[in-house]
Amino acid sequence: MRIRREAQAFFVLDTEHGLLYPRLPILRRSYELARKFIDSSIVLNNEANLDHVATLLESRMGCSSDPLFKKAAVMLRYLAGPAHCFANGNKRMSFILTNVYLNANGYHLRAPKQEIRGGFLRAIAKGRITSLVTITKWIKSNSVRTKHRSLMINFIDPTGKVRKWQRTYRRIAMD
Repeated sequence: MRIRREAQAFFVLDTEHGLLYPRLPILRRSYELARKFIDSSIVLNNEANLDHVATLLESRMGCSSDPLFKKAAVMLRYLAGPAHCFANGNKRMSFILTNVYLNANGYHLRAPKQEIRGGFLRAIAKGRITSLVTITKWIKSNSVRTKHRSLMINFIDPTGKVRKWQRTYRRIAMD
């Protein structure tokens, strides 16, 4: 598998497992779009923590003990919980950025609105759910396989309305 040229600035390829890992520019761009289209009060508080998430995933490349969903769980737990990269909107952005990672690897996270707007993500943020096994199971049970590896982010704004930002690199990677 190889990454298309236009996607190379945004993703790193783990050739051993065929997974794509997001780089800081795509995480930052997703934040900018969420701020523009969803809630202008979402403010990036600590870019170093956002960069750490990208580095954390990339540094574990090649670890067969960490499959796709477990790495997504690490990302979700870190962003919703202790990282607090954002002054406001940590739960929403953790969901969005985890979805960027899953979309790039051929999955889409679809969870009930109550869980996205509160519930499960709130429990992670408050530290009531810290188990990677629990988070991994939740992500796996709420993910669907997509036809292509692409970038598609569904934003659920504070009113519960689904808005879509889609920039698709149809076939970010070529198998």
